[in-house]
Amino acid sequence: MKATVRIIHPMQDTAEDLDGDTLLLSSDAARIANVTPATVRYWTTTGKLRAKRTPSGVRLIRYSDLKRVIAERSASAAASKR
Repeated sequence: MKATVRIIHPMQDTAEDLDGDTLLLSSDAARIANVTPATVRYWTTTGKLRAKRTPSGVRLIRYSDLKRVIAERSASAAASKR
């Protein structure tokens, strides 16, 4: 099955509307993760977050991978507050 590239419309779509195979632009992934696009680029460069690259260099991030990174960040933040 071919993955769907989806551009998020902040006034219409929520993260709950997405399935795990949806591919997001890095700017949309940043919006969902509540970080800057530069942070998403850093995560992909360092390997923390997997991304596919289009021939023109655009990063596409699978929503399920983004959810994993968000969960890891939440767990790390909760552990540091103890």
